[in-house]
Amino acid sequence: MPARARAIETQLLSQHLRKQGFLEIASVGDSMYPLIREGDLCRFEPVVPDTVRKGDVLLFVTKDGHLVGHRYLSQYSKQGENYYVCKGDTNKFPDEPIRSQQIIGKLTLIRTAPRRMIRMEGLLPRMWGVLTVRVPRMWRLLRLVLAYKRWRPAKRRASDNRAGR
Repeated sequence: MPARARAIETQLLSQHLRKQGFLEIASVGDSMYPLIREGDLCRFEPVVPDTVRKGDVLLFVTKDGHLVGHRYLSQYSKQGENYYVCKGDTNKFPDEPIRSQQIIGKLTLIRTAPRRMIRMEGLLPRMWGVLTVRVPRMWRLLRLVLAYKRWRPAKRRASDNRAGR
C-alpha cells in the first residue's frame, strides 16, 4: 500500500477511535506472542502519552505509516521532544523511537478464540508486561517456543502422511 494511502487509513482509524471511544483490530504476526496471537481481536482505547506505564501495549504509527501494537519500554527527551521506546515481546531489538503524536491508543482488551477475553488491567497481563520489560532476554525464550510450535505441527503432518492418514 502506498504511503499516502496508509496515512489516510491511519487518519481514519484515529478519527474512528476518538469518535467511538475504542478501536478493534485483528492481530497480524507473532511479535507479541504468547499474549497476542495471530487473529486475536485487540481493543485499543485513547491514551494520553504522558500517562502510559512501562509494560503497556501501545498502538502507534511508524514513520512509513504502518500500524504497530508493541510494548512500551521507556521514554526519553531530546531537544524538548518526548520519545517513546517500544518493542514486540518476541523481537530482539526495540522499534525506532516514536513521538507522542504517533501514538494512537493503548491495548485494553484481547478477544481470543473461542470467546475468551483478556483484560489488560488484570493481574496476569500486568505481571506479564512487567516481566517482559524487566527481563531483557525474554525474547530468546519466546522465540524458542515459537520455533518449537512451528516445527512440531510440521513433524506431526509428515508422520501422518507416512502413516497414510
